Amino acid sequence: MSLLAKNLLGVFLVASCATIGLARVPDDDAGKAKLTARSLAESLMPIRPGQPGDRPFWNRYARRFIHAPAFDVDADPWPLVRAYRLTVHSKANGKDYVFEAAHPYAPLTPIWKDVPVGPATLTVESLKERGGKPVKVTGTREFFRAAMFHGPYGNPVLPYGESAKRALEFQFRQPHYQAWKDGKPGPYHYHCYPAKMFAATTKGMVALARITDDPRAAKQALLIARNAATHLIGLCDPAGSPLAFVPPTYDDQHPVAKKSSWWKQRAEGRVMLTESFFAADAWLDLYDVTGDAEYLEAVKRMVTTYAKCQMPDGTWPLKVWRKTGKPFGANVCIPTRQILILDRLVSQYGLREFQPVLDKAVQWVWDNPMRNYKWEGQFEDVPFNSGYLNLTHLGAVDFARYLLHHVKQHPEYATTADTLLRFAEDQFVIWEKPTLRWNNAVVPCALEQYWCYRPIGASALHLVQGWTEAYVVTSNELYLAKARSLANTQTAVQDPETGQYRTFWYDDGTNKTNNWDNCAVDCACVMLELDNVVKSKSR
Repeated sequence: MSLLAKNLLGVFLVASCATIGLARVPDDDAGKAKLTARSLAESLMPIRPGQPGDRPFWNRYARRFIHAPAFDVDADPWPLVRAYRLTVHSKANGKDYVFEAAHPYAPLTPIWKDVPVGPATLTVESLKERGGKPVKVTGTREFFRAAMFHGPYGNPVLPYGESAKRALEFQFRQPHYQAWKDGKPGPYHYHCYPAKMFAATTKGMVALARITDDPRAAKQALLIARNAATHLIGLCDPAGSPLAFVPPTYDDQHPVAKKSSWWKQRAEGRVMLTESFFAADAWLDLYDVTGDAEYLEAVKRMVTTYAKCQMPDGTWPLKVWRKTGKPFGANVCIPTRQILILDRLVSQYGLREFQPVLDKAVQWVWDNPMRNYKWEGQFEDVPFNSGYLNLTHLGAVDFARYLLHHVKQHPEYATTADTLLRFAEDQFVIWEKPTLRWNNAVVPCALEQYWCYRPIGASALHLVQGWTEAYVVTSNELYLAKARSLANTQTAVQDPETGQYRTFWYDDGTNKTNNWDNCAVDCACVMLELDNVVKSKSR
């Protein structure tokens, strides 16, 4: 038996040698029936369904659904058509599930609870009258009916806080982290993304310094955090330049960059204006621990530049040329990462001068992705996309978190945030097998984006953060059960010897060596947040 299998003994349900998933909590577990009933009720609620001529349908390229979908099917122009028959044929059991509706784009709610998990085909037929014979087929759609939440799932192999501590200690021991003690980064593949990776070093070591019971380790962790932050601040563009005090997204001199044709086409000489806010978040964490105004001032200088280049509609170009500040391409930021940091500056530090910048960015989100649900995937290592080709959960969950932070002033935000979290779950969370693909994924897990529809630890923990904060605000136990279920998987896939958090959650070693520091640090910080909430609940 492998070390991983030993670590999972008693926690995993082994369905076959190649299929591992977290075991469900026993059916008589207190409150499970209530959670399942609530989960079922939610699964019958369509997520911001489209309306022809009013609201665009966001799910044209979506392939799997937990919640009852509604599809963009054109009405039959024949004037005598009075109704539509919608038939879902399940390839899992060969049965048909049928209902009639006034519109061809009606949500599948009436039959959804009966459709089994697995691939299915929707056929829409027009009728002269309800119960009548079909006139013609007006539309079809292939999709995968995904499993709803039946958890909670599993139990933590380690307490969440202890798991996070081990993951951060692993990062601390790495040679490229230890190299920061001398003030400069060591050689490492992903240092070609300095704003993201150097910020992760700072954020992770600040988190470790806060929780370790070893004073010497805490001191060394803070030294690493300071040196990484100071180095990144030194890489920022100078005063007077178009992107003054903004850290670089890409390192064009890195060996990986020099060998990449994609880099020359999409990265070289450019800055992605969402990525700088990873640095701002880390620098604020460092300021909170050290009280050193240098780091707060670095954030203020950077955000002042953003205020100057904010577009009239409230957002920013997604990528710009570093030398000129001019846009590269037509895509614009979904500025939810900016919003969270701007909100932190205003709410935590009282920097009211940034309130107008925040308000304009928030209004842009209301006017755009909150209206059309075009939650575009914006990652530093993927090309631009258009329309609904590459959706992700990141912006939706981040905006849900912003709304949850302001529920006291706007109670209606709780419902809106819930819809955003359900969208993220619907498209990106795998609770149980079978799955659309990746039957070697450890479940429960979460997928990243349509263009990287793979089980990624940081994606799972991003959902955990959203659900954890939703639970704190609403006391809805379903949020906490979902958060803990994914966190339990995190403890299960953690390397039992080293404590490393794997980026990809496969049970057969796929991509085992492809691990990103920023993903590990983000996961550890969320696990610490969840640990605090669970401990508070048990008091």
